Amino acid sequence: MVPLAGLLPAARRWADDILAGAPLSVQATKEAVMAGLGLPLPAAVALVPGTMAKALVSEDQVEGVNAFLERRAPRWSGR
Repeated sequence: MVPLAGLLPAARRWADDILAGAPLSVQATKEAVMAGLGLPLPAAVALVPGTMAKALVSEDQVEGVNAFLERRAPRWSGR
């Protein structure tokens, strides 16, 4: 729970965390969320693998793993 006075700073931190993610993963997540609006939860969750497939075989996926193993910040390319 965030107090009203801290709502905007908390939202900005959350947005910054999202924007720091791999662009293809962020895009795929947004597509899954938008496509799942109004659907029952099991049907919405079933959309995730289809939207994430491209991100899971991308250069950014390899970069994310390498950055983690090398303990450095990832350098996303959006490919």
